[in-house]
Amino acid sequence: FITQFTKIRRNETSPLTYHKTLNYGDCIMEKRLAQKSGIQEPIFLNTKGQISEGATTNVFFIKNRQIIAPPLSCGMLPGIIREYLYQSYAIQERIITPEDVMSYDEMFLTNSLLGIMPVNKLGHHSFSSMKIGKNLLKEFNINSQTALSI
Repeated sequence: FITQFTKIRRNETSPLTYHKTLNYGDCIMEKRLAQKSGIQEPIFLNTKGQISEGATTNVFFIKNRQIIAPPLSCGMLPGIIREYLYQSYAIQERIITPEDVMSYDEMFLTNSLLGIMPVNKLGHHSFSSMKIGKNLLKEFNINSQTALSI
């Protein structure tokens, strides 16, 4: 998966940011623009320049085998798979800026349709690994198949 920061900012001060509404105009426009450039998912910063979320995804990073995510206060829709990860693993919340990205070993995205998607590149930075993201994807697929068969 290849990602890139978008120039559009998430408004972390708006209560509508945290709810599913019919206003996905920014996401749709940025997703289409990104795909024309070969980018699978645009990543939004908030008005403070902190990483918030993808157009259709929640964002996670890994450093020293620890899963790290931006807090909800950065302005994002709390996703179903995000909640699953919080219930299943120890997630450390941290404000993450674009300058911090180079210090992380991995990045992955989540959404309820695609599950867990390891990311190999954000902007010009290529991550050194996708191992933990791939393992989380395998575990998620096994757990979701088990849940469906019950």
